[in-house]
Amino acid sequence: MRRGRPLWAGLALTTSLAWATQAVAAEISIEPTNTPSSALIAIDGTLVPEDIDQFRTKVAGVKNAVVLFRGDGGSVLAAIRIGRYIRVKNWISFVPADTTCASACALAWLGGSRRLANSTARIGFHAAHTIKDGQVTETGLGNAMVGAYLNELGLSDEAIVYITSADPTSMRWLTAGDAATFGIELETLPARNMELHSGASQPNLERTLEQRTADYIDSIMTSWSGSNTHAAATMQQIYGTEVTYYGKLLTREDVLADKQKFIELWPHRKYVIRHPSVVTSCENQCQGCKPICTVTGTVDWVASNANNTKSQGSAQFEYRVQWSDQEMPTIIHETSKVIDRIGRRKS
Repeated sequence: MRRGRPLWAGLALTTSLAWATQAVAAEISIEPTNTPSSALIAIDGTLVPEDIDQFRTKVAGVKNAVVLFRGDGGSVLAAIRIGRYIRVKNWISFVPADTTCASACALAWLGGSRRLANSTARIGFHAAHTIKDGQVTETGLGNAMVGAYLNELGLSDEAIVYITSADPTSMRWLTAGDAATFGIELETLPARNMELHSGASQPNLERTLEQRTADYIDSIMTSWSGSNTHAAATMQQIYGTEVTYYGKLLTREDVLADKQKFIELWPHRKYVIRHPSVVTSCENQCQGCKPICTVTGTVDWVASNANNTKSQGSAQFEYRVQWSDQEMPTIIHETSKVIDRIGRRKS
C-alpha cells in the first residue's frame, strides 16, 4: 500500500483511505463514515469481470456512499455493472486530485447520481476495444453495450458519441466545457480545497431520501428534454405496474402509450424545473417499509414540431415515488396543472 497524503484529499472528509500503487485487478476498499450505513468506497486499478461480485459483496449493507475512482481501464462489462449498481443506489462518484480515471474506470464513474471530480483530476474516454495478438481492435458489440448503458444514465445521443468516438489508441479527456456542451453532469471541486484537516468545514455529500427523490425527478425532466429515442427509453424504466396518471389509475403500458403520442406530437422538448419551487416529503421511513416520497414544484417548458408549431408555458407538477428494498425508485403517481401558457403558434 502506498503511504503519504491520501489521494482523496480533494474531498472534504476527515477519514483516511490508502490506495494501491499497482494492481492486476482492481482493489476495492471500504471504510465507514460517522453516519450509520454510510461509507467511503475506493476502486483502484484495472477492472476485471470478477470485480463485479467483489464489489457487490463488499458494499452489501451500505446505504449511502461516495465511490472514489482511480484506474486506467479494464473490463467494460465490470465497469457497466458497477456503474449501474452505483446509479441504482443513488451514490456519488468522485475522482480525487492528481488522479487519472480513464476508459472502463471513467464509464463506471459516470454511474454516480452526482459526478464529482477535483479540478486536477483527469477523466478520459475512448471506444471499446479488444486486444488480440498485440493488436488493438475496436469492438462494435462493446460500443453497443456502452451506448445502451449511457442511454440508461440519461445521456444524450451527442454525449454518447463524444464518449465513444475516440480511437482506442487515443483518449478524449473530459473538460468542464465539454461536459456543459454535451450535458454530462459534472461538479468540479476547486484545487484550493485539496488540503483539509480535522475539523475543517465539510460539504454535505450525504443525500437525504428527499434530496435523492428530488434529484431523480430532475433527471427525468432532463431525459424528457433529450432526444426522442432517449426520452422513450427513460420512460420505459421509471413507472410502476399501475400509475395514478392525471387522476386515472392506468397500467404502465397505457402511460407509456400516452408518452409516445406526446413524443410524436412534440419531438422537440425542453423542460426546466424551477429548483426553488421544489418541495419533497417522504413517508413510511421505517424498517421494512417501502418509503413513498411526494415531489411538487414548477416546471417551465417549450415544445415544437416539424410544422413549426410551438407551445410554451409553465406548470405545477406532482410526482409520488416509491422506493423498493433495493432502493430502486418507481413513479406511482403523476399529474400537473398548467399555470401559464403561451398558446400554440407558428414560429
